[in-house]
Amino acid sequence: MRTLTVPQARMLAATEQSLRLRVQIDTAGGTLEDFTALLGYDWVVGVECGESVDDPGQTATVYLRRDVYAASLNPMMASNRLATSINVGRRIVISVALIPLDATVSGGDWIEIFRGGIDSISAASEPMTLECSDQIRTLRDTWIEAPATYGTTPGAVETVMQDILDDNMASPPTISVPTSPGWVIEEFQTEPQSLLTQLTMLADQIGWNLRYRWDAGSGAFELTFYEPDRTNTTPDYSFGASKIFSWQNLDVSIEDIRNVVDVTYGDRSVLDCNGHPTPQTESASDSSSITAYGRRWMGITLAASSQITTSTEAAAMAAACLSDLKEPLAAVGIEVQFFPAVELHDLYTLTADGFHLDLDTDFAVVGYRHTLTEGACRTAIMLRGETPAGAHKRWLGMAAFPGVASLQDVLPPPPVALSVVESIGHLQAHVPEQWLASTLEFHVVPPGGVIDETDGSTTIVDVAEAYSRKRLTADLTNIPIGELVDVVMIPVDRRGNRGSHQRTSNQRTARFGTHFLDPIQRIAGSFMGSTFDKQSRGPLYPPDGWHMAVGSWDTAAKLDDGTDGTTPQTGLYSLLFAAVTTLTEMYTDAFPVTTGRRYLASAALYVDSATCEVLIEVEWLDSSLSVLGSVAIHDGPAPSMGAWFTAFLTVAPPTGARRARLRISKDNGAAFVQIDRVVWEESVQRPAEFTGISLVDDFCSGDMVSRIGELGWNLTYIGADPESVDEATVELKPSASWTEVGVIRIGTPLSGGSPLSAYGTVLYLGEIDASLAPFTGPPPVGVECRMKAIITDITSINAWGGLWSNVTTYPGGASISGIGWKLKDDSGTLRWWGVCSDAGTETTTTAALVNADDFQELGWRRTGTGIMFMLNGADVEEVTTNLPDSVCLLAPVIGVRASSASERRIQVDWFRLEGQYRRMPL
Repeated sequence: MRTLTVPQARMLAATEQSLRLRVQIDTAGGTLEDFTALLGYDWVVGVECGESVDDPGQTATVYLRRDVYAASLNPMMASNRLATSINVGRRIVISVALIPLDATVSGGDWIEIFRGGIDSISAASEPMTLECSDQIRTLRDTWIEAPATYGTTPGAVETVMQDILDDNMASPPTISVPTSPGWVIEEFQTEPQSLLTQLTMLADQIGWNLRYRWDAGSGAFELTFYEPDRTNTTPDYSFGASKIFSWQNLDVSIEDIRNVVDVTYGDRSVLDCNGHPTPQTESASDSSSITAYGRRWMGITLAASSQITTSTEAAAMAAACLSDLKEPLAAVGIEVQFFPAVELHDLYTLTADGFHLDLDTDFAVVGYRHTLTEGACRTAIMLRGETPAGAHKRWLGMAAFPGVASLQDVLPPPPVALSVVESIGHLQAHVPEQWLASTLEFHVVPPGGVIDETDGSTTIVDVAEAYSRKRLTADLTNIPIGELVDVVMIPVDRRGNRGSHQRTSNQRTARFGTHFLDPIQRIAGSFMGSTFDKQSRGPLYPPDGWHMAVGSWDTAAKLDDGTDGTTPQTGLYSLLFAAVTTLTEMYTDAFPVTTGRRYLASAALYVDSATCEVLIEVEWLDSSLSVLGSVAIHDGPAPSMGAWFTAFLTVAPPTGARRARLRISKDNGAAFVQIDRVVWEESVQRPAEFTGISLVDDFCSGDMVSRIGELGWNLTYIGADPESVDEATVELKPSASWTEVGVIRIGTPLSGGSPLSAYGTVLYLGEIDASLAPFTGPPPVGVECRMKAIITDITSINAWGGLWSNVTTYPGGASISGIGWKLKDDSGTLRWWGVCSDAGTETTTTAALVNADDFQELGWRRTGTGIMFMLNGADVEEVTTNLPDSVCLLAPVIGVRASSASERRIQVDWFRLEGQYRRMPL
């Protein structure tokens, strides 16, 4: 209850008193204006204000005169001088003064009973109405726009709440905490919602309140985080029968009573094997309420993100909920003379009057409403049984029911059928349609072993998500290979409840490996685990892919890092056969092979005795894994003692062989043997008839006199006698960068130092005129020719390249045949074009490939239907007609010719003629 001064207490007890009302509203300039004296008029008709335990804060209704003579407070009357006096969002303060009749109000007489803002204005009729909310409205109207994570470092709840306010408001209020709850918040993420909703969610979890309350020390309403004193038994005030003007209700309703409360939460102190909190339940009940009203149960199921994570916190929540709901919310309603000191959770005594009560009875305040008008100044107080309540409807809103949370929160999910382990290391669970579990946990233990269900479990191997699927599969490839184990499956529902254990005993799993490959699968490279670094079955078993045939692992054979033998060839370990005087033998997994192919088998050996005999052999197996025969890779003493040597052999599977395996054994001599770098791979031998062709010249060598380029190109001239050429026309050009390395520059010939018209220079391979051309007929499918070139001056010039039948003729006339590129005028611009020619009849591409004045990669390749011309590796256009005939002689040619008395040049970075095709035998 608010503290009353002595004069205020005397006035409340007096028979006659005077009450003054003041309503102050922000003007457009932000100054509080008293509307009981605005322009010399009292515009206030009356006010109502109050709150209940289920309201987030106080609300108020203010009645104002809309019109006084020509003045109007209607905000829609824009031309009126008072039109901007009130508006939504403005501050409003309501105060009262209790003074003797005809006394004058002084500053200290005012009692502030409401402070907030205007939510809505209704000016349709007289008087006009303002609907208002207290300062909690700023939290209600401010939204969390950017969700953030809090509690990464656990801290007090009041600190976290203040941090949320600070992060989301420009001018946040400071939370007043009379007594800390001592509740530590762990990591969680806020959501896009109002600040009031987010903070109330935290406060509700421990049954505390966050609202604006009057603080006598500061003389103002403060945002207060507090726990209602639900154990208070000392009345704050007493109302005699003569002070009660009317009894508004004297009702008892059983509808909202709850006297047994169960709170189900995730206990973070007990984590399951997936690291999730395990569901636990705390209960609270009141025997007196059960006796009076019957057993009325309520269940609350908290989300996994709830901050209630321990039994102590859950028990406190259940106790707070029970305290607030075990009695009717408003068993008594009375109206008394205006009582400004009333607050929620106060405890008042109502004295007996012989009509309503025959004994003095204590009741707690769950709500109140002040009504202050010219006709009456009253306070209506809603009361309930003798225990103060912190909330009512908010608790009922948490109740579990279908669609929100199951009422049976800790019942385990039904059992699930389980099939056997499959050969490739999988386990399948067949799920009945009515099964509602969320996940299946799979644990693997030795036969009869106990599983570990705690956080960081040592036995869990997989978690399969269920949802709507009818068959779940768990990956068991990481459990010991080939050994007997028990597989235990546990269904877990969406709330973390764990079902009965389903155990499938004596299962044997296999790893993903070569055994699942199809026998006709082509294998390239080593897949034998030659570094011996995987032991999925554990240290008591050989490395993956290997098995003991004779002798015991870790005695007769073991892994060695060089401690017992010498340094391994590859990886960390080699396989070591110990110096025991008994036979030791190991073999590998079976792997697929194909008849008609050849394979290379090899192994590196180190033997420390010249007399020790070692056998390495390949065993051929049929489809049923029966041995068809074997081939020895090495059999006998090592060729050198105390040194690594490699035994290898190329082998071919016999008819009927589908699989193979390697077997290695050491005799009973007292010597150790090390095995490393074991390889089995297909021996790729390309037949000679598939070699194709590869002519590549990057023009990085040759003296340009006796040898031009790496391939030794021939030099000839068009229209000029070599004896008359007095200046070199072919030269290596220094490269400007690594981009064009080895550039050759070919220029037209000069006579007497002067350029000549229609004269040219040609490089070619072979001797076409002597019928020694390197190629006959069009190239096979797949062959491609490419040249990277640039023209430095694009006027009065002819240039060409490719495969041609005549080295001294520019393509486009006479009887020349070939495939390549040539320069051709296109509306005054010289461009490169693709061309195919057969005895002078040619087909060119319909569009130019590219301009000639920049380095470009010109290319073509033979397709099944013609020649595809390319630019910089990309297809441009295919030509399918006028390809050279089958007897035409062709040679690589690069040429340049001046079409006027001028010197012209072409620069070539590289020339390539390549392709893979089948060469027919002679």
